[in-house]
Amino acid sequence: MTLCLDIGYMNDDYLSELNYMQGLRADCTGMQVSMVADDLSKTGMQVDMQNSIDIDIGMQVTMQVLDNLKRTGMQINAVTFVDNSISMQVDMQLSDTLVTGMEVKIAKLTIVNCGGYLSDNDYMDEPYLGPVFCALQGMQVEMQLVDRTKITGMQTQMQIVDDVTPQTGMQTNMQILDRLKSTGMQVDVVTIVETGMSVNMVLYNITQLRFLCDFTSRGLPGQNSSWTSIQTLEPGDFSADNLNTDVFEQRTQTNGLIPQWELRCDTGKFNSFVDTIAILEHNFTTGAVVVFQASDTFNFAVIKYQKTIVAELINMYYILPVAEAPPASARYYRLIITDSTNLDADGYKIGIVVFGTSTIFSLSETYQIPVRFGFQHFKDSIETEGFTNVSNDRSLRKILGLEFTDIDYNGGNFEKIRNYYLDAKTDVKCLIIPTPEIPSLFAVFAKLESLPEEEHTAIQVDPIETRVHVVAFNLNWDESL
Repeated sequence: MTLCLDIGYMNDDYLSELNYMQGLRADCTGMQVSMVADDLSKTGMQVDMQNSIDIDIGMQVTMQVLDNLKRTGMQINAVTFVDNSISMQVDMQLSDTLVTGMEVKIAKLTIVNCGGYLSDNDYMDEPYLGPVFCALQGMQVEMQLVDRTKITGMQTQMQIVDDVTPQTGMQTNMQILDRLKSTGMQVDVVTIVETGMSVNMVLYNITQLRFLCDFTSRGLPGQNSSWTSIQTLEPGDFSADNLNTDVFEQRTQTNGLIPQWELRCDTGKFNSFVDTIAILEHNFTTGAVVVFQASDTFNFAVIKYQKTIVAELINMYYILPVAEAPPASARYYRLIITDSTNLDADGYKIGIVVFGTSTIFSLSETYQIPVRFGFQHFKDSIETEGFTNVSNDRSLRKILGLEFTDIDYNGGNFEKIRNYYLDAKTDVKCLIIPTPEIPSLFAVFAKLESLPEEEHTAIQVDPIETRVHVVAFNLNWDESL
C-alpha cells in the first residue's frame, strides 16, 4: 500500500487552509474501499469513485448490510471535477425493516441540463447515474419518514460540476426514525342544517277596509278536515266540517247544553298568522266567554298566546290590535266556549268560523261616504182567499255597497282590490269588514254581485314624466248569493 501524508479534518487549524470537512493526502495515489457482505445471499455493491485531477481530496464511503436478510445493493457515485472541491460524506444504511427504493430530488435552485444517463455514452462507460442536472448552488436536504410501517428507502444523487466556479458543497441528512412523531391537527367540523324561516311584514292598521279570502282555518288544499270537536256533537248532519262551508244553515251543533265546548283547528302549517276572526250564525248569548288559543302542539300542551273574543249576538268578530301586530305564528288553534246563560235546549250552534290574515287598505285611500248597507228578508209565503198571505220566516241576509273614487292606478290599494275581485270573481265568498274598529257594523260574508266597471282618468301634469292616473268603481256584495 502506498504511504501518504494525511492531514485530516480538524488536524490543522479550523478552516485555516482547508475547507469545511476537507482533509489533505499528499504524495499518494489510490483509494481504499472496504465492502463486506455478511451473508452469501446478499447482492453485491458497486462503487465508482474518481478523482478528475492529481492530488485531490479523498472520499470516504461506508456501506453496510446490517442483518442476514436478502438486500439489494447500494450504489454511490461521488465525483469531484475541479481543484479544492469540498468533500462529500455519505452514510447509507439498511435497517432491519423491509424497505423499497425511492428516489427524491428536492431543490429550489437554478437547474441546467448537463446531459444524462445513457444520453452521451454507452452503458457503464461513464459513472452509473451520471450527471443529469447541474445546480448553480449547493443545497441542503433533510428527509424523514416518521412511520416504520411500509418504509420507503431514499436515494440521493448530488454532484459538483466543473463548469461553475466557485463550487458550494452540499450536505444531506436522511433519516428513518424508530418511532412515530405525530403532529397535532385541529379540525372545525360544521354541520349545516336547513331551518325553515317565516317572515310576516305588514303595514298594519285597524281603521281601513280589510277583506279576508284566504282562510287559514280551512287548512291546506287536499286536507280532509281541519276542525274537530272534543265534545260530542248532535247526531246527524252536524259535523265539525260544517264550520268550513259557505252556507250559514249547515251548522255544527253540540248534543244538548254542555258546560264547555272545545273546537280544535289544524291549519296544516306552522307559520300561519291570524289577525282576523269571525264566528258567524251562532246562538251564544252576550254572556258567553269565547277564548281563542294558539299552539304548535296538537294537544295544546304549550300555549303561544290566547285572545278573548267579545260575545255578540248572531255574529262576533275579533280584530288584532295594532299594539299586538304582527301576530305570532302557530299551526294549531282552538276555541273554548262557555255560556252558562244559554237556554237553548238543542245545544250550542255555530254556522261558520273563518280566520286568517286579511288584506288591508293603507291609510292613503278609502271608500266614499255614504256606505250602502241593508238586509234582505227570505221567507216562504202562501196566498190566502182574503188576498193576503201567510209566510214562514227563513232568514235575514246582509247586502253591502262601497264606492271608490280617485284611487291611484299605480298604488298598492288598487292592486289589492283588483287582485281580490279578479281572483274571487262572483263565486267565492269573502269576509268584508269596512270598519274594523266596529267590525259588526257593516261586515258581510258574501259574494260580489258582479265585477265592477272601472272609470280611468289619466292627466298629464308635465310633458316629461309626471302623470296622474286615478280609477273609480263600485263594489256590491250579497250574502244570499
